[in-house]
Amino acid sequence: MRYFAIILVLTFASSNMFKKKPERINLSIENFQLKTDSLNGTVNGEPYSTVMNTYESEITMFDKAISLRFDPDELEIELSQFISKVENNINWIQENKKVINKAIIREMLSLKNEVWLDENESIVGEKEFLKRIFIADITFFDDSSFEIYYNDGDLFWGHVIIVCVTNELHIDEIKLGG
Repeated sequence: MRYFAIILVLTFASSNMFKKKPERINLSIENFQLKTDSLNGTVNGEPYSTVMNTYESEITMFDKAISLRFDPDELEIELSQFISKVENNINWIQENKKVINKAIIREMLSLKNEVWLDENESIVGEKEFLKRIFIADITFFDDSSFEIYYNDGDLFWGHVIIVCVTNELHIDEIKLGG
């Protein structure tokens, strides 16, 4: 009985105590660069010109470089408050990687295997699917919702997998884009 208790304690300790918690990512305005693009063209024969501002940054998460972006012209709160929310969302993504991956598998694995499988391609399993995809970009919106753009690892012929997350940190939708 005593050996069972020791094994139980060691099993619990090895499964929880020694797991490395992801290092918290800290952001500030200094991490972002303001990019300005001018768009010119015509609509219905009428010329137009518009300027688009975007703050962009790059972080490393899950051993990959990930681009972050948001439109400062849409913000209704102070920039520093918004960046604090972005920081919290980034850290939520790190802490909830398994939850996000399960949601992606639930929505996209059957789509891959039933619709997007090449003629001579074998059925793709969960592990292979998750091994091939990775986060490339994250776009944040003024209401603190965000979209995580995954490189599809050519599972969907170069389309991106988009995970839409609400400002309450609920996965709202998973879809293909591009």
